[in-house]
Amino acid sequence: RISDEVFKKHFDYVIEHFKVVSNDSLYTYRTLLEFARSYKKEFDYQGLLVDPYNSLTQDNEMVGQLGGHQYDYLATTEMRMFCKKEKVTIWLNTHANTAALRYKHPIGHEYVGHPIPPLASDVEGGGKFVNRADDFVVIHRYVQHPTEWMISHLHVRKVKEVETGGRPTPIDNPIKLRSIVN
Repeated sequence: RISDEVFKKHFDYVIEHFKVVSNDSLYTYRTLLEFARSYKKEFDYQGLLVDPYNSLTQDNEMVGQLGGHQYDYLATTEMRMFCKKEKVTIWLNTHANTAALRYKHPIGHEYVGHPIPPLASDVEGGGKFVNRADDFVVIHRYVQHPTEWMISHLHVRKVKEVETGGRPTPIDNPIKLRSIVN
């Protein structure tokens, strides 16, 4: 619902400030960090979005030596070190585990029968991801709700540094963002 001129202005801004890495290649977390480190020299970016973590291929030799759990801990530790050294924020998208997808709101709740927003520990791989994160946000939509399917609920599950006033959202009072229909 915006003019072509306004759209072009915003599109040009996105092209200038955001770069999308092709998913034509498979990356391990290490090869992705190596690529990100070399790319930092060309484009002084401040944030890196990995979407999703399970799209990265695992280093089978390392997994064989460490096991999957310790592999993920090593990956997230190396990501934290990368962030500190390169002064870059990583937003690491994950998905809810299968059991969490089955939890439904009970009778009496305003969203009765709809899937419950996952807790931080409901991520694939468990609590290690929230343990390694500075902040943890769950984005949830009631996609099958008849009237609220276009509202994204942002549940802030963890804020490491609360000195500046940030804090987790109340469990049943997330930040709500409404998209424009059509």
